[in-house]
Amino acid sequence: MPPQATDPKELQTHEARCADAAARDVALTVPLSKPIEHGGTTYTQLDYQPMTGRHLREMPTSGMTIGHLLNIGGSMACIPDGLVDKLPPEDVRNLTDVVNAFLLRIQGIAD
Repeated sequence: MPPQATDPKELQTHEARCADAAARDVALTVPLSKPIEHGGTTYTQLDYQPMTGRHLREMPTSGMTIGHLLNIGGSMACIPDGLVDKLPPEDVRNLTDVVNAFLLRIQGIAD
């Protein structure tokens, strides 16, 4: 089971994201460019769930920003917001690439 958030501000969001974490499927695992410490846990990779309606609730119908992609990707990887904020640029790129790939698949543009 993924580690729990330790910051009270993150706890409610993280628990909502990860309520089903114990039973989740992993669609894709992406190693981080370097280990990241957060909440007493060292993260070396992100395990992404398959995209579902739960993740898409966070997506606007127009005006998508990098913040939206980070929120969706963090939700798919079941990680706390504070960890998303610590990702270096190369891992942010990987996270947004994962989200975009799933979105293209949903739209039928990619296989």
